Amino acid sequence: VASSLNVEQEAIGNAEIDAFRKVLLDWKPWGAELMDAYLFDAKRTCTKDLAEKYRVSERTIQRSKTTFERMAKKYFE
Repeated sequence: VASSLNVEQEAIGNAEIDAFRKVLLDWKPWGAELMDAYLFDAKRTCTKDLAEKYRVSERTIQRSKTTFERMAKKYFE
């Protein structure tokens, strides 16, 4: 019974992440990649790469990180 509960909880978690990913894609073109960076512990190293890929300033990505953190906190409360 415990293992089926874990599978169900994981499925719900994955569905929530997928739904949030769609919100992020509507927000910024790099929104989903920013989430992936946070999930895979690359928060500190993604700024330059995303800025170059999307041809925006590093400061723009830094501001997006702050907004992303607020959005994630609000979404998953």
